[in-house]
Amino acid sequence: MSAIFTVAGFCAIFAGEYGNDVVLASKFIFITTLLCIITIPIFVMLL
Repeated sequence: MSAIFTVAGFCAIFAGEYGNDVVLASKFIFITTLLCIITIPIFVMLL
């Protein structure tokens, strides 16, 4: 399960490399990380 968390960092890296908005990508990474705090325990309880 910890392997899925490292993928988020690549979004900002790829955004910068291809000339896209790095700040916006970082904001989405932050928001989805906060949502994971809520959703991962819920999914674990459902399993």
